Amino acid sequence: MTFSQINVWLDVIFFGMLLAVLLGLGCVHLPGNILTGRTKARFIDWQWPHPHEVRFAQRFMHLVHVLGMITLGLSGLYIRFPFAGDRNIAKYIHYVAMFIVTINYFSRVWYAFFSPHRDYKEFAIGKKDLRVLIPSLMYYAFIKPSYRHVAKYGPMQKFTYGYFFFGAMFFQILSGFYLFLAYQLGGISPILTFGLGIATAREIVRLVHYSLNWLLIIFTFVHMYLSIMEDFPAFQFFFFGYRSPRTLALMGHGEHGHAGPHGEAALEEVRETAAARDAEAAPMAEPKVFVHRKVEEEPQPSLSGEAQQAFAGLVDALQSLSERLALLEDRISRKEKEDE
Repeated sequence: MTFSQINVWLDVIFFGMLLAVLLGLGCVHLPGNILTGRTKARFIDWQWPHPHEVRFAQRFMHLVHVLGMITLGLSGLYIRFPFAGDRNIAKYIHYVAMFIVTINYFSRVWYAFFSPHRDYKEFAIGKKDLRVLIPSLMYYAFIKPSYRHVAKYGPMQKFTYGYFFFGAMFFQILSGFYLFLAYQLGGISPILTFGLGIATAREIVRLVHYSLNWLLIIFTFVHMYLSIMEDFPAFQFFFFGYRSPRTLALMGHGEHGHAGPHGEAALEEVRETAAARDAEAAPMAEPKVFVHRKVEEEPQPSLSGEAQQAFAGLVDALQSLSERLALLEDRISRKEKEDE
């Protein structure tokens, strides 16, 4: 099979994948959101996850990346399918966008790991993320009405943003620069052409570059759809720096809780966070522990004298122990929330 034939097969496969994804989102997932009431809860009742503050640098790099990827995708497809004739202008546009996206990519990596506001830990997958991975998949498949948020980003977001996208972009940049400098690299050493010759090595790398291009295009469509459906206020803020009055009200009164798109789990999480914050602000006090006693159903034993006093002392000791355990549990819970 020649490289031209492989290119044709890749066209068929990835066009089919894109069509399947768009049909799945538009004909299955979107109606599912409508039928389950999620669309009404979000866009009409404005029940979204509690908005997070995002720094301007993060938003700016995200915007540069999006515009750069759109330019690269369109120019790359035109280079592959030059329906209007000459493809040289598209190549120059592609090269300029390539340098911009590369600089922006490594700027974002530096920001994530080395800047004063580094945020790489927000994308790290921990044990808590793994525990809610299956429930989150069931939520997106409409099997569960909600799943518990244990971090700023869900496990699927962390996997796609922090791992798949990070790795795919790295190899896309690497393969793009290889195509750009292939003949120079081949002149430096035959090792840089994998011992296959410059022409063959370029064709193989081009197939990798083209395949990653399609995967990133499909990923972008899914990411854009879920960004709008799952957190439209964040989508508005990321691209336009805009917070609607309803979103500002949500931010100002988030401590009172809201159901959000993840149902009672999100509401309970907000309530627990508010309770922990109030407990930290208030003076430390012994928690009130309510013990359920079946007074009427379980008659108390008839005791007198020293036996009655001993029994009363045992009850007091158990009550005190219960209160101390509740206090310890409260402190551990607050410590876990601080670590998060």
